[in-house]
Amino acid sequence: MMDAWMGCKERIGESDIWFTLMNFGGFNTTAEYLGGRDWKDYWVDLVANRVPWEDIETMLERSMANLCQRNTDIRKGDHRCYTYLYDTITVHVKDHLKSLGFPPAERRRGRISDVPLHCTQYDYSGSEGQCSTFCDCHTSILESMGSVFEKFCLESCVDYYQEKFMGCCTASLILDEALETAIMNVADEIKEIYVAVFPEDRFAADHIRARFDTFHNHELDFMRNPTCEDSDISYDVTPCTEGDMNMEDEDPCAGLSGKAVRKCKKTQKKGGYSAATNCSGLSGKQLKKCKKKAKKGGQ
Repeated sequence: MMDAWMGCKERIGESDIWFTLMNFGGFNTTAEYLGGRDWKDYWVDLVANRVPWEDIETMLERSMANLCQRNTDIRKGDHRCYTYLYDTITVHVKDHLKSLGFPPAERRRGRISDVPLHCTQYDYSGSEGQCSTFCDCHTSILESMGSVFEKFCLESCVDYYQEKFMGCCTASLILDEALETAIMNVADEIKEIYVAVFPEDRFAADHIRARFDTFHNHELDFMRNPTCEDSDISYDVTPCTEGDMNMEDEDPCAGLSGKAVRKCKKTQKKGGYSAATNCSGLSGKQLKKCKKKAKKGGQ
């Protein structure tokens, strides 16, 4: 569809839709932002030439590629990342709903979660009375992201966040540089277009753009390299595209799944599976201490 649009957008001015809009749209055809230009000519030029269609095309292509790729964290079957990411968003929304005091819709069947309660409770102590519905709370949710990342650094919560939030599908999205560049370019250009048409809203547009930059510079950076001070807690941030779907027999991670394969990949990433062979049979803090010593050459 985008290919067809890219091929015909230069002829958009020939469409009768402009006359329909002028007749029924109630637009100000002498507005100041037009700079004396004809209303139709201004908007035809904007739609055809100023909207960053190439970046939008890249953004859509990379998004679809990431969503439709195979989730290589799951070794059996043909599981796709759109399912994992949907589940991730659903779980995240439910956690925030509960923290805000809104009971989420739940299926009646299903096992009781064994995730520690404190891993899914976020601090909204400063937002009392600000949210009458979940949709009213977007500002509070963004401001609470620091509380979310604090949970990442709790040893009792690591398995939950690795599995539910930091799978290979998430890694593919957040490490996709082409997607990131396209999103940033689209955000910049759309903001400039909006401000040109509605100059009175420049402050609001600048504020939204600044919030986007804050997310990009802090939250996204943390997700790309989740590190915790004074702790050896770490996460496996390996894109699905780097997962070998046709692994050879000698692959030390072959046959593993779920948490086991993630731990194996993490061990390989830190210097090879053999570095941790002397730690086999250990678990919890003992396993972490053993791996830490092996990494430093103490084994």
